[in-house]
This record gives sequence, C-alpha cells and structure tokens, in this order.
Amino acid sequence: MKRDPHEDSLPEDEALLGGFRPSEQRAILEFCRRLDKDPRVASDLAEAVRAWESGLGRLWRRQKMSLDYKIQKSEIELHKYLVSEQVGHDIGWDQAACDWIEKHAAAWRKWWEDQPESEPGTDSACYRDS
Repeated sequence: MKRDPHEDSLPEDEALLGGFRPSEQRAILEFCRRLDKDPRVASDLAEAVRAWESGLGRLWRRQKMSLDYKIQKSEIELHKYLVSEQVGHDIGWDQAACDWIEKHAAAWRKWWEDQPESEPGTDSACYRDS
C-alpha cells in the first residue's frame, strides 16, 4: 500500500532523505507525489529517490544553483549598499562579497533552505514529464 509522502516521516524516510538539503527533500517529496498520480508508475519514496538521482535531480540542482546565485547576488548588493552608506564610500563588490560571506552566508543559507521560495518552481522542466 502506498503511503502519502506528506504524512509524518518515518525513520526509513529520514534515512532516504537525510543526505539532501531541506529544499531538495521537499522537491523529492513533490516528485514522489506526482509519480503517485501517474497510473503508469507504481512508486514509493525509495523508487522516487532513485529516479530523482538518475536524472531529474541534476536538472533541479542546476536550476536551484541558478536561483541561489541570483538571490545571493541581490543579498550581497544590498549588503554593499548598506555598508557603503555606513562608511561613507563605495566599498566595492569584492569587499562586500567577502564581508557578506564571512558575516552572513552561513546563517542566510540555513534560513534560505527552509523557505519554499528557495526551490525552483514546480512548473519547471524537471517536473514536466512526470
């Protein structure tokens, strides 16, 4: 019997998904949900993870990296503006990026991974054929 992947996770689910960041875990669960809707496919979470790793995950990760870069770049630009205003002169992109990475990147990444917006949209190419 299939189990709804959105139900409370079981220990075996945690073992299957434990190596993925939260945003990718959500994407895999969405992929599994979409597979469950396809009458041609009998799937469980383990099969969905295997299918994800065999191809769809690579496309999703490329889209995710592009999205993350775009958002991080805007965060660094804001940081550059704020610090430049504070010190009274333009600190430049390189200094702003190094400063932001040193002071904010780890906390920002942890926060960002938990945001639904951190995932490429479910209408993206990696979901179209499923």
